[in-house]
Amino acid sequence: MPRAFSLRGLINIDDNAVMTHPQSIFAYESPNRTKAWRITGAWIWPKDNAGEIGTSDLQGIAMGALMTDTATYTGAGGAMNDIHDVSDNRQCGWMSSQYNVRAGGTDFLTRNSAGIIPGDQFLIDEDTLVVNALFINFLFHTESATSPNRDWNYLVTLEEYKVSPWESIFQQIKGMGQDIDN
Repeated sequence: MPRAFSLRGLINIDDNAVMTHPQSIFAYESPNRTKAWRITGAWIWPKDNAGEIGTSDLQGIAMGALMTDTATYTGAGGAMNDIHDVSDNRQCGWMSSQYNVRAGGTDFLTRNSAGIIPGDQFLIDEDTLVVNALFINFLFHTESATSPNRDWNYLVTLEEYKVSPWESIFQQIKGMGQDIDN
């Protein structure tokens, strides 16, 4: 029976900013090539719901991606557009949630549906095994020119599997950012 465990932590990012380098949330370095992990679930939601957002009610979108290799995102709009690129072998999970950003006596975020689940849940590629590392990329984009700094919670659940060394190497190559143009 697979052994289950979870990864959880915080991402700190300004509203309207994009992580140009995904954050490492798991790393495994060992000569033992027989361990792998299947992602069974992933969620992200705001820890800091309050923050100055300006003078009017706004819309916002949270977008995230889980990745098996690091990446660098640059260019105007490039990082926002590339965060959901299923043709990128490194990406293995995606989420998108719409938020209302409320201005008033106390500015706050509220997702368009109540609670943590299911709106903040990632769509997971079930054909991916994590054999080396797992990264998370994230952005929260609003209509506001004011961009407070916020903490966002994440939780990723995994199951440990025993694999053959060739399966481990195959999964690692499959999930790498390969430059096929050069």
